[in-house]
Amino acid sequence: VTGYEVSGFDSSTAGEKTITVTYQGKTAAFKVTVKETEKPVVTLESITVSGPTKTEYEIGDELDLTGLVVTAHYSDGSEAAVEDYEVSGFDSSTAGEKTITVTYQDKTAAFTVNVKEAAPVVTLESITVTGPNKTEYEIGEKLDLTGLVVTAHYSDGNEKVLSAGDYEVSGFDSST
Repeated sequence: VTGYEVSGFDSSTAGEKTITVTYQGKTAAFKVTVKETEKPVVTLESITVSGPTKTEYEIGDELDLTGLVVTAHYSDGSEAAVEDYEVSGFDSSTAGEKTITVTYQDKTAAFTVNVKEAAPVVTLESITVTGPNKTEYEIGEKLDLTGLVVTAHYSDGNEKVLSAGDYEVSGFDSST
């Protein structure tokens, strides 16, 4: 037959629903079950890392993770930056390239940093002087430093001729 009416169907909530069919004043009913939509299980497939900003260290430095971004990639194609990751493998007690492992849940990724020997501290070891041209004075004359060359000698073996403003001269007295 045609021309019957159906009522009672509601798929907005899960559960058993009674459907009533009415035709020319007569009714009959049947039941249907509305189920929750099964959502696919989304799983973590991998992680990637970018950064950090600092990748060069000296012996004894602490690891600086500023700029490190850890991105989780999921089975549904989505991705998200995550923060509750663990970092291991940093050791600045010796020089060399270090592989740093980042672990998020059961996935890992890595990046490398370089630990180098600290630059040696260069110190001034001594100075030498040559000149000046004038070494004899009469009472009351002013000191003439023409021809004076002051050379600084450093702990790394380098030398530098100093400019007049870089050193002091003392001890000259022509009053007697």
